Amino acid sequence: MAAREAPRGFGANVDGASLESLKQIAKLLDRISAGEITLGGGGSDIAPLMQDWSAGGPPFGERTVGTHYFDWHHNRS
Repeated sequence: MAAREAPRGFGANVDGASLESLKQIAKLLDRISAGEITLGGGGSDIAPLMQDWSAGGPPFGERTVGTHYFDWHHNRS
């Protein structure tokens, strides 16, 4: 069976209290092994978004196992 990309959780640019709240909510994703919430996240391409909350809420960066993310993110399309 071919290796597949899979979610592991999210990084969030939030304060400590908000991070703890998000960790409680993220427990709902533990069944699919995607409940990891960490501080920060994202790369240089979305860094401005991670600092700007003007859209109405904290920005999140997806965290995956990393098997094929680079292939998708840097493909020709």
